[in-house]
Amino acid sequence: MFYDYHMHSNFSNDSKADMEDMIKRSIDLGLKEICFTDHVDYDLDSDDSFGIDYNKYFDKIQSLQNKYKDNIFLCTVTSYSIIFFTIQQIKEQFMALFYILMEVLYGRQYS
Repeated sequence: MFYDYHMHSNFSNDSKADMEDMIKRSIDLGLKEICFTDHVDYDLDSDDSFGIDYNKYFDKIQSLQNKYKDNIFLCTVTSYSIIFFTIQQIKEQFMALFYILMEVLYGRQYS
């Protein structure tokens, strides 16, 4: 069985690949599991910061997990490049992720 546990989609600033296209290609190649490892980077390519829209990201992952559940196992991990992070940026990103995870796990809104 073949797996790929390090894939960046267009949610990362270093990729333009659409998640669903990547999933379809992975299925065509016979992969049984893949993991999206999109990341949050600040100030790498420009003066603009780049962060993941977590609501959109996890909605997309969940939708694709449901759509392709009989063909491939999908997981996700987000990572952070902390070289240029400020403490405030770290706090804001992790709190945003925390609230979304609580909503997913416990089915109610936190903020």
